Amino acid sequence: MLSSRFYPIIGGAEQQAQRLARHLRDRNVNAFVVTCRYPGLPPDESIDGIPVHRIKTVYRRMEPKGKIASLHMMTGLFRYLVRNRRRIDIIHVHGAGKMTMTANVAKLFIDKPVVVKVATASTAGTGEGDLHGAETALLGNARISLLRMSDTFIATTEQIRRELIARGVPEERITLIPNGVDTARFTPTTPEERKILREKLGITGGTAALFVGRLIRRKGVDILLRAWKEVTRDFPRAMLLVVGSGEEEGNLRQLAQTLRLGPNVSFSGAVDPTEIENIYRVADLFILPSHGEGMPNVLLEAMSHGIPAVASAIGGVVDLITDGDNGLLVPPGGYEALAAAIKRLLGGGGRKLGEAGRKTVVERFSLDAVTDRYIELYGALTAARSAR
Repeated sequence: MLSSRFYPIIGGAEQQAQRLARHLRDRNVNAFVVTCRYPGLPPDESIDGIPVHRIKTVYRRMEPKGKIASLHMMTGLFRYLVRNRRRIDIIHVHGAGKMTMTANVAKLFIDKPVVVKVATASTAGTGEGDLHGAETALLGNARISLLRMSDTFIATTEQIRRELIARGVPEERITLIPNGVDTARFTPTTPEERKILREKLGITGGTAALFVGRLIRRKGVDILLRAWKEVTRDFPRAMLLVVGSGEEEGNLRQLAQTLRLGPNVSFSGAVDPTEIENIYRVADLFILPSHGEGMPNVLLEAMSHGIPAVASAIGGVVDLITDGDNGLLVPPGGYEALAAAIKRLLGGGGRKLGEAGRKTVVERFSLDAVTDRYIELYGALTAARSAR
């Protein structure tokens, strides 16, 4: 598995790569990770039972940026793949960036199938998304051509599948496999457990709503704060927990002060992933007001806990939530509609939506089911290669 970043760098893509690698190893698939070596990190270590090798880079920060630094990384990765070709049966790349380009160039020399997972859809007006980043970068046409050389594309959402087809990828080389969630770890809590955890966090009385994610513009937390102001007019004891950190944190804290939300909102900063389930267990409601998403891990985790969810009707969210059936969908960007949906859940009916959400995740998005699909895909690719 190739991933430009990996633990201890934490993000949705990194967590998915780690969880999948661990589950594959549990099924006797020898999954190992090759990533970039950032300052302060060792070249080799075992993380969660997964062998991790970090190729030498000259990146100064934990972000894969800089043309010369990227060329240095790609050269190092190419050498690694060629040197270790006898260890490799499948090259599985997380993200449609520089590592995918390098893997497909190396494939010309080592003849190994390349699987590329495209996890982030393009987001209008933000310039974000795996495919948008590939085609707008330097030598964008060449990068898209190299991307299309991949043997199989994993689309985590229907929107991403459509984007791949629009960029000339044949439908038969696209496999729709969503992100998975560990439904045994993220489970509904009892009222007694919730009461104890809320007391530890100083949450007394009222309803606790939760947002988890990076505090960046794309996540729409400013919209959520404006909606929350409307919510507190009818539910004055309701509390919003904002969990995460990011470049917009200062602006969002200032907005909360301007809106005079006071004790109705709490910014807790980032939480260690090993502790995140306790945060979900205190929540009565989960809110995801993003402008753009792939298949959001946090929504999968919240729904796996049986928490009723309100989310923007975007990207992979619409693959996961059927409005009024297992959650509520709202148009992105409008705080009035978001406030109305939150009030609707706070007014009653949330329990049934939460139960339906849990059922959806267990049946369609469990990590066990997702791992089964990857193993089936790997087997088909290696069999096809052997038959040549």
